[in-house]
This record gives sequence, C-alpha cells and structure tokens, in this order.
Amino acid sequence: MVLMFGAIEIEVPDSGDMLEANRLQSEKPLDPFDSIGLGIILVKSTILVSRDDEFIKLVKKLNAEAYTPEEFLKSYFPNIFVRIKDAMGDILKNAI
Repeated sequence: MVLMFGAIEIEVPDSGDMLEANRLQSEKPLDPFDSIGLGIILVKSTILVSRDDEFIKLVKKLNAEAYTPEEFLKSYFPNIFVRIKDAMGDILKNAI
C-alpha cells in the first residue's frame, strides 16, 4: 500500500513561501491561510487539493492545478478504492 500513496507529499511553508504569501496577500483579497497555500502552490509548482470552491477557481485562474479531493483521486489514483480493498484482503489473508 505504500506505493499507492508515495506520490503525495505535505508541504510545509519555508521563508520563500512566506515572502510569496505576503506579496500575494498585498495584491489580492486573500486571508493569511489562503495566501500561504497559494504561495506554496506557485513557488513549488504543487497541486492544490481543497474543498474551497472559490480558492480552487482562483488557483486555476493563475494557471495552477487545483482539485477537490474526489477529482484528485479520480485523476491521479484511478480505482483507488478497489486497490485499497484488494490490498486489505491480501493483508488479512497473510495475517491468518
């Protein structure tokens, strides 16, 4: 199961991301959290996964990738739930 999720990383903002966030917040009506997230997305060319429809629209308008969790799973992990079920079945078989 580790291989299925190996492509997902959680980004922690660094000083460059925070400087970009400060710039973005001075240019656009963003709250601090959104400006940090957008800064990371733009500086590191990462993908946003969020349930915030307005933030997704803004990110896409800036030509960056943004998805709802469902869209992301469908795009990057097709048949993920079938694969998880199969992997869990294998684990249970080996545990017996």
